[in-house]
Amino acid sequence: MLTNNIPPEEFWILWDRFYKVTFSGENKLILVNPFVEKLSVKEDVYSEWKRWANTGNNIRFEFALRGVGGLVTNGVHVYPTFFLLNGWKIKVPVSHHSFCGRPSRQQQISGLTIDGNIFSEDGGSIFAV
Repeated sequence: MLTNNIPPEEFWILWDRFYKVTFSGENKLILVNPFVEKLSVKEDVYSEWKRWANTGNNIRFEFALRGVGGLVTNGVHVYPTFFLLNGWKIKVPVSHHSFCGRPSRQQQISGLTIDGNIFSEDGGSIFAV
């Protein structure tokens, strides 16, 4: 991805513009990038995690997510639902903190809207403190 001789400091600025989250395998964190206002669990978290896990040697880290849903049988459709695994958590910038309520298809976190079903495998919070 470092193409056209982009200096490292500019690379990360470009990364933040195009990707809504950054993954920290060592810390098991999905970091919501600053200024992100809407996050699709399916597209911005799950799909990006799959891309990230298959980049470089990131596959060495424990899996962060699994998904269920889609067409199940006899035309029954289950809305895609995702689970954080192995202690992975989502960390939002301080400006976005303040979440209350039950998980739902669209969760509002003071300035950040999360669209999709996401739960923690262990039954705890999906958010890092």
